[in-house]
Amino acid sequence: MNTKPIIISGHQPAYLPWLGYFHKMLMCDIFIYMDDVQFIERGFIHRNKIKTGKGTDFYLTIPIQKKERSNKISDIILEDNDFLKKHWLSIANAYKNSFYYKVYKNDLYTLFNSNTKNLSDLLFDMLLFFSKVLNISCKILRASDLDFKLLKSDLLMEHMELFNGDILFCGTLGKNYVNVSKFYEKKMMVEFQNYNHPVYNQRFFDFIPNMCILDLIFNVKPELLQETILHKNINKQDLKRKYDEYIRNYN
Repeated sequence: MNTKPIIISGHQPAYLPWLGYFHKMLMCDIFIYMDDVQFIERGFIHRNKIKTGKGTDFYLTIPIQKKERSNKISDIILEDNDFLKKHWLSIANAYKNSFYYKVYKNDLYTLFNSNTKNLSDLLFDMLLFFSKVLNISCKILRASDLDFKLLKSDLLMEHMELFNGDILFCGTLGKNYVNVSKFYEKKMMVEFQNYNHPVYNQRFFDFIPNMCILDLIFNVKPELLQETILHKNINKQDLKRKYDEYIRNYN
């Protein structure tokens, strides 16, 4: 029997994820890297935004082979790796004068010179790097290694049952498909994320929210990264207290 609630969360792979992605990881004990679901073109799986010297956002997009676009994310093959070097040049031009660019420059240069051909593998390597930078301690598991069978709400139930989860920390869009009553029947709590984006010191004109993770780590002190992501948002201890109340009132 669990002595403390186990929090499960997950998300599809994302290229240089936004802050809300890492908030989910900071909230959970087990994070499912959901690379076994359908690839969605022109979404944040293979593109994201940086802030340029003109004070505008700019999309970096990973090109993939056209024949692969209807497949699961884990099957997606890159068109080539030349885009990585081009993306790195765009990133360097935008952020080379940011306060903390040099802290991460060498490690990121290595990541952006990868020869990996599989999209999921590339994004997983990047996710592990950013998780280390942010001092994230949750266990990260790849769904493609776990052979899940179901979809949507039932898939999330699979996650919970496999790892004896007590709390499902779910993205806001989960409200459209998660059958909360089924989780309640199994004495599991569902909490939907409602992420409040922090404002931090950002170069170039007015603050623009929802940039990729690079914008945060280049502009904020390393020791303040977690605090910034969690600012004015629920934290893990708050969620566990909500679960304690949930169990006390459970009928």
